[in-house]
Amino acid sequence: MVLGHDPVANWDEEIVHLVASGLARLAERVRADGAVRVPYPAALQRAVNRLTVLCQVRGLEPPTGVAELLRLAHQPFSEWPLRLPDDLVGEGDVLLSSGVPTRLCEEWALDVDDVEAELAERRVVLEVLHWCREMRDQRAYVGFRQLLIDKPVLDGDEFLDVRSEPDLAPLAQFIQQAYERPGAHLAAGGVFQMCGRCRNLSVPTPHGWRCVEDDCARLRYRAGRELPVGSEVWTVGRGLKAFVTGPGRAESRLLHWLAQKGYQPEAYPEFDVCDIRIPVPGRPGRWWAVDVKSWRNPALLARRLRRRPPQVPDWADRFFVVVDRERTRGRHGYVQLVSSLAPGLAEGGVVVRTEKTFLREDLPALRGEGR
Repeated sequence: MVLGHDPVANWDEEIVHLVASGLARLAERVRADGAVRVPYPAALQRAVNRLTVLCQVRGLEPPTGVAELLRLAHQPFSEWPLRLPDDLVGEGDVLLSSGVPTRLCEEWALDVDDVEAELAERRVVLEVLHWCREMRDQRAYVGFRQLLIDKPVLDGDEFLDVRSEPDLAPLAQFIQQAYERPGAHLAAGGVFQMCGRCRNLSVPTPHGWRCVEDDCARLRYRAGRELPVGSEVWTVGRGLKAFVTGPGRAESRLLHWLAQKGYQPEAYPEFDVCDIRIPVPGRPGRWWAVDVKSWRNPALLARRLRRRPPQVPDWADRFFVVVDRERTRGRHGYVQLVSSLAPGLAEGGVVVRTEKTFLREDLPALRGEGR
């Protein structure tokens, strides 16, 4: 062996990918069974095996098994026996919070190409998109997206009502697939409790209820509506909640602000060519296109954008990738890092902005106003 050579130098990120994808699969099992059961997903055991070898090579104490790995997943990456690049590690980054995969965990899982294809919830959106295109029903598609964003939890009567609404009735079978019955592990004292901010189901802990959504976890918990365990309760599936409902809150906020200011925004134009488009004053048929992103880790977002760069439509004068304020708050250099790791974006006419910069600098320029 060459002195100084690290035979496992390329394993660190792969281990995180394995852990994240294994946790995603484990979360599905817990939802279905109401408890953690063995055997664990194969990805978790593979992660333990690789981490054991890595620790032995580097003279570190290896984990004793998957159970210890699950405890480690609640700890920041700084506590892991791994050597990860600085741009992949944020302060306080964890994969599990109160036993539930974090949005960061979902991002690491989706950084592996074949994982997304295995998430059934993601396929529902594609099926809805295909159906609405075939039927040329833009309103139904927008209504479906807004349903998942605005109503992540429904009781039995509400679930029946939304599938009977004129715009959504043709999509009833897809709505049935998008929602699921929550696992018993999300109940305590005979009830499920919704977060008073994001309206997702909260998680019971020994210290009380807690919302594990990134936008709420750092804030003081606000209790919301309670639903009896014995009643019919439906919640948006895990994959959709992470990558439609969560980012959708920022999209809805931006749409509402733009409408209030008279920008006449359009949501998910031409069946999701982008998230929002804004007409250019004095230029009929010309628009600004906006894709809202809500990735916690800028390096993983950059990888995602390199693999799947936005396609700038012919009608777009400018195309913006806008990172929501929750992701960039307290994280200076987020946009600069994304831009430096994905230089092809600028070459393709795509500009990355924080939500704050887009609202305060770019939009006034659209109207020819001074900064």
